[in-house]
Amino acid sequence: MQRCLLFWCLVPLVACATQLPEDKAAAEVLEIRTDCDAGNLEQCDELGVSLVKNGAPAGAQARFKKACDGGLGSACGHLAALYAEGLLGPPALKVARGHFSDGCDKSCESCCTELGVMWLNGEGGDVDVQQAMTLFEKGCEQGDVEGCSHFGMTAYQRSELQVDPNRARERLRYGCENGSPDACIHLSRFYLDGLGGDPNPTEARALAEKACSQGSQIGCDTLAFQLTRGIGGEIDLVRGRTLLSEACERQLGSACDELKRLAYSP
Repeated sequence: MQRCLLFWCLVPLVACATQLPEDKAAAEVLEIRTDCDAGNLEQCDELGVSLVKNGAPAGAQARFKKACDGGLGSACGHLAALYAEGLLGPPALKVARGHFSDGCDKSCESCCTELGVMWLNGEGGDVDVQQAMTLFEKGCEQGDVEGCSHFGMTAYQRSELQVDPNRARERLRYGCENGSPDACIHLSRFYLDGLGGDPNPTEARALAEKACSQGSQIGCDTLAFQLTRGIGGEIDLVRGRTLLSEACERQLGSACDELKRLAYSP
């Protein structure tokens, strides 16, 4: 299964990148290459991205490695993504894990989150949920909203970790307020279940609405159930059915079941 990284999903980048006109692209790459050769690590990283966009991942590897070895954490993350996405051959998750670890140590907050995902899922090595949580929180504290989302989601799903729900809630709130729809929908569950405070279905629905408006399918699916059952506000069967129909078309079984329930409700 292709792994689409939170840090940088390289395959869509290659497939969907807008190509510059050939003469302009060549001139731009030449300028960046000159700066990279002169020791500008950020330009080496940018050159690597440009090379990936233009179908030359092997050339990108050398530039990413130069910048990563020089201390630029984002380049370590890009290098890791090359290996994880299998753009240099078969996916090499153990190698990718090592480069994400290097990037995390070099202040690449998204690298910390990606490394946490690998520890959580046992990609490229052992499973260690506590280590994953440490990395999610580190990424979150450095400003990576997906790290905040993963911290809160894992705390919700793994009650045996006994994470302080107030702490998880605060991490999710930061992620939600700073652009992560996933964090919003996880925070909605905390409000609905009363984790870290009293249950607040109204706030739960507002957060699901926000996640849905930001393009989260899970947010829209959750909102649909709340609308059809009157959770956190009035029942809205028209909009609820519309959202459920869209979810059912995506093969979400629970949405199809809910549509059947509504069809046979008195």
